Amino acid sequence: MTDKAENKPKAAADDRDLDDFANEAEERLQKILARAGFGSRRKCEDLILEGRVTVNNATVSTLGSKADIHRDTIAVDGERIRMPKPAYYVINKPKGWYCTDDVPDKKILDLIAGDHPRLFTVGRLDKSCEGLMLATNDGRSANIMTHPRYNVPKIYKVIVKGHIKFEEISQIERALFYATKGGKFERIKVLKRTPKSSSLRLIVYEGLPPSFRDICTRFGHAISRITRVKIGDLELGNLEPGQARKLSGGEAMALQDFVEKALGGALKSNAHRLVTAESIKAASERTPRFEVKEEGHRGKHSGGQKQRRGELDRRRNNSGRAPRAR
Repeated sequence: MTDKAENKPKAAADDRDLDDFANEAEERLQKILARAGFGSRRKCEDLILEGRVTVNNATVSTLGSKADIHRDTIAVDGERIRMPKPAYYVINKPKGWYCTDDVPDKKILDLIAGDHPRLFTVGRLDKSCEGLMLATNDGRSANIMTHPRYNVPKIYKVIVKGHIKFEEISQIERALFYATKGGKFERIKVLKRTPKSSSLRLIVYEGLPPSFRDICTRFGHAISRITRVKIGDLELGNLEPGQARKLSGGEAMALQDFVEKALGGALKSNAHRLVTAESIKAASERTPRFEVKEEGHRGKHSGGQKQRRGELDRRRNNSGRAPRAR
């Protein structure tokens, strides 16, 4: 258990051991009590203030205290609390629906059949976004899946208006990097382009930056659609908009295994893929490579194809061979 009043210096990421990561997986005590069925968050706060809650046989009466339900013994009025069996649901959030409970309708948790009062969403998508959402009653896993420290990738497919240029991609990356003060995301990939629209892939390791939409609009490519297709190892698959399903036992175990790997720092190697100030500078000094499929430009080649063909011709000239006929 840790207390809000504690102010321990943070260790460098490479120097932390498993206990350091585990401490960050702790939850506020009132959240644990609420999920265990002791009432609303406010009522659980009252239980703490009244001195009726103990953690590892020590009375806790200060709000902000944290505990780990998997490691600590938590009791109310002397009776140890029991958490419900973990449950996990994937939802294909439709555009226009909400990830919060403080709205009268169009709440995505209502898409799950049956009565599940203890479920909550893992992270959020704003009203205009759609795609994969995870709902669970497992706060520990939810915290690890959403905390930037654990480098869990979230993959989005983004449709923007217009035929986006390669240099505009670099400009958007640069603007997003500085707008988020070094936000954790990978270089944007162009998946397909037509004269009227372009399909992009964005991988982030935190929440989707709110500034991303405005930045794309500023560079002349307003976003028409954002769909999250993957969180960690979970994929949207063939789930239709507005549908939800419970993870099978095997899928739930695979998710828990993934969470344990993230908790132990196994995903920190993802950090080398992130956009940095150095990579932005390097990108401005070379021609970027993109996974791009061109449509609507029959008979034309991408700039990358022309560059590679020119390089091959130069090599043939230097070796005394005639350039290839076009």
